[in-house]
Amino acid sequence: MQLYLGRPTKALNTMSKNLTKQEVILRQEQEKMLKGSTDNIAPSEHLIEGQVEIFNTLVNEMKASNILSNLDVYVLDECATSIYWLRYIDDIINRNPDNLFDKQVMTTREKYLKSFQRCCNELSLSPQSRAKLGNINIAKKEQDTDPILNALKVIK
Repeated sequence: MQLYLGRPTKALNTMSKNLTKQEVILRQEQEKMLKGSTDNIAPSEHLIEGQVEIFNTLVNEMKASNILSNLDVYVLDECATSIYWLRYIDDIINRNPDNLFDKQVMTTREKYLKSFQRCCNELSLSPQSRAKLGNINIAKKEQDTDPILNALKVIK
């Protein structure tokens, strides 16, 4: 199995690369071991009410993807906090557009925007990431149901 240093490794169910049966089995075992449990995906106690609402919305919307685990709570906390404060800062700007020229307001907004973008990348929240995952899942289903490919798998 080759490791590519320039790009982050993808989860097995989101990969478009063809792997041998042995590679698939090894990856499945490793991912299952490293994923962790999914029984305690809950917001941290330090989050305030609005942040908890955002956290819960993120979790509810992502349940269908089945990619979250307890280990993601920290990223979800950070994402909920970033979204909350971005909304707050945007409200300040909307109420008084002169705040667009306030260096401290804009620097703080930029800090939370970078944090949000990093969280989106980590959680595959961008439309581009979701589309890519969707396309990979469709290709996998087509590959699994293709009679010719299934016949070739038997020959291997």
